[in-house]
Amino acid sequence: REEYALGVRRHPILAILREVAAERGVPVIDPWPALVEAAGGVPGHDWFVDSVHPLPAAGRVIARAIAEGLLEQDVV
Repeated sequence: REEYALGVRRHPILAILREVAAERGVPVIDPWPALVEAAGGVPGHDWFVDSVHPLPAAGRVIARAIAEGLLEQDVV
């Protein structure tokens, strides 16, 4: 799982996403640190059905991270 997380965190699409968002003034919120903290490490199948679809507990962590990020960036 740790190797998978490194690949995800280094994926070139993240840099492109951040660059385009900055150019257009769109906030970017990354829920990954909140998930890692809540799971006590890289979340696995106890948090996700597969590598994309979160289970309810992970969904709550993601939603809270998004809400907090929007507040921190004065979006809402």
